[in-house]
Amino acid sequence: MFNYNNTITSVDEPIGEYKRRLVYQNTSCAVLKVELWWYVNATGNNEEEQKVKEERITTTPDEDGFASRCVSNREGKCLCNSRPHYKVLVNDSATEEDLTDCIEVYNKTRGKIFRSKQVYRRQC
Repeated sequence: MFNYNNTITSVDEPIGEYKRRLVYQNTSCAVLKVELWWYVNATGNNEEEQKVKEERITTTPDEDGFASRCVSNREGKCLCNSRPHYKVLVNDSATEEDLTDCIEVYNKTRGKIFRSKQVYRRQC
């Protein structure tokens, strides 16, 4: 489904929505912002929820200030998003010189690189 702001949203997915927004384009390349949204109970666990419909922050912000938003639009469920990521789509005949604008826009829009600080163990 096409939305406002050059956005395409997949709808009627059982687990959530997949949104792609065109950030920049020229004749050789394009930069897309991709957001993954999924349905969870309003508290973020698998227990039955009260029927609440409001927007709330479900996680504490990470070092870049990003926190998942939870927007209820189904009874007892909410739609949470993860950190967006960006893609560069390139025309097969494009040269490196043609891609300068897209690479510049990509580097500006993606911001700081997210660093995973998870602890990994041999048991996992």
